[in-house]
Amino acid sequence: MNASLAIQGVPSTSSYVLLHNDTSDWIHKGTLACLIFAGATNGTLQLVLFLAGVSLACIALLANIGSRAWTFLQLRPVSLCGPMASLISFVLAVLAGLVFPHMSHRNVESGGKPSVEGSMMNAFWVGLIFILSDYSGIQRLLVVGSEVKILHRVFLVSFFTSSNTFLAFAQPI
Repeated sequence: MNASLAIQGVPSTSSYVLLHNDTSDWIHKGTLACLIFAGATNGTLQLVLFLAGVSLACIALLANIGSRAWTFLQLRPVSLCGPMASLISFVLAVLAGLVFPHMSHRNVESGGKPSVEGSMMNAFWVGLIFILSDYSGIQRLLVVGSEVKILHRVFLVSFFTSSNTFLAFAQPI
């Protein structure tokens, strides 16, 4: 619903319900269901359900971040209608969250130099946590297996891409 409010330019929750006739938040319900069932199972099914639940939670977080970034970038609402309008706006919000995660911080709303300094400080802390997570002692606590190197590479590319897009788009704001 948050994605529709920002991406589609729907003015309120009431107008969203009138337009879409749906008040359910399916991604959160799916996340909870996957995590609950993961706790009740064992073996490979537990791992699959846990990863699905965590992935859905990350997607929901990206959608919330992306819808706030859409608002702070002052992008025009996309006029969508029909049964797929909510899904399309959700996908647009997730994409905006992937590309502009730093634009969703509260200090971006003020704009100018304080906005850039605050968001770069946030990026610094994220980078520091990334560097600390590369130590083998911390890796043993967090993730078991060879997937750690792949996760670090994906995160590194995402971190540099999002930081650079923030610097490129922060100046006009």
